[in-house]
Amino acid sequence: MIRTNHDTLAWLGGIVYTHENFETSDQPGDQNVEALLGLQYQMFRFDRYNLQSQLLIYPGLTDAGRIRVTTKTTFTIKLVNNFHTDFSLLNNLDSSPPFNAKRNGLSVSNSLGWTF
Repeated sequence: MIRTNHDTLAWLGGIVYTHENFETSDQPGDQNVEALLGLQYQMFRFDRYNLQSQLLIYPGLTDAGRIRVTTKTTFTIKLVNNFHTDFSLLNNLDSSPPFNAKRNGLSVSNSLGWTF
């Protein structure tokens, strides 16, 4: 981990168990063990804004050859009276998705929050 007054960079690692259930009745659920490799960066500017970015890679251990990748970036702007707004971009990639599923999923969100 690298840490300064305004930035943090961290490496992540571990083992993950996933149990997937599919909405189609003709395909059974799937159970996998995956490795977890990741990188997380945070930039703090306490008077105005924060940025958090994350990259997670899940190489399949029991499903060799399958790799899932997730990226998420959130930009937070502090507003008046402890309110804040967040803008997030999330991307999920699966090298071997279930039958009839897309390999890539992208989402964008915006939220308004209050800290107390």
